Amino acid sequence: METTNTGMETTDLRLHGMTCASCASRVEKGLNKIAGVNARVNLALESARVEHDGSVTGEDLVKAVESVGYTAQVVGGSHRDAHAGEHDGHDPHDHMNHDVPDDQLKSRLIGSLILAIPVVVISMAMPLHFSGWEILVAALTTPILLWGGYPFHRAALANARHGASTMDTLVSLGTIAAYLWSLWVLFANAGHTHGDVHVYFEVVAAVTVFLLAGRFAESRAKRSAGSALRALLSLGPRTSRCCEGDTRRAFPSTSSRWATSSWCARASAWPPTVR
Repeated sequence: METTNTGMETTDLRLHGMTCASCASRVEKGLNKIAGVNARVNLALESARVEHDGSVTGEDLVKAVESVGYTAQVVGGSHRDAHAGEHDGHDPHDHMNHDVPDDQLKSRLIGSLILAIPVVVISMAMPLHFSGWEILVAALTTPILLWGGYPFHRAALANARHGASTMDTLVSLGTIAAYLWSLWVLFANAGHTHGDVHVYFEVVAAVTVFLLAGRFAESRAKRSAGSALRALLSLGPRTSRCCEGDTRRAFPSTSSRWATSSWCARASAWPPTVR
């Protein structure tokens, strides 16, 4: 930790639980509510760079993130340089962990898709409406809603605890409402539907699978983009060669000492030879 003329500190946070731009906006607003804080949230990297005065601690920032329904941890501590490298301190092996990892999303997607195909086909093809088809479709839809749609229900519940709503809330409420209505119609009619009364199990199955596919594709795209950004940022210089009078020295690029030198040039990504 070093002191600059501005007296500001910069803290990097690794964020967890964000699924959309609305989530990033909520985290940023939550951080900026703290007096003396200026935060910028990067959804692709699932990180935040926070500039704050010395009265604000990393624990205060983490609590602010948790207050809006997400989790955070301080990365690389704080350093007193509001204009240091934008992404120093990030773990290069971090792969943008989500509440539900990619492999679990993939298994949920495949399992739900296998169950959803007969649900949609039977529900949409009138010749396949054999006696009791509604019960079979309801049985196939239940694990799709509860297991396949778990990421959406979990996120919706977490947001509800903090008085907020996101796209996950809409998905969760919509699929649950369609499922419960269909069950009510089914049991109210002793296991059969008649006339103008319809069930919507195929809607629950199709919406869940469609959004799981989107969530899985988005997760992979974000991880790929984040890895590319980190690789690009790793090419930045790590040291600076500075002249202080007749003395030539090397300092870390994040150091504030080079800014006060009479002459300074950024070195390459590997440490330069100092004479």
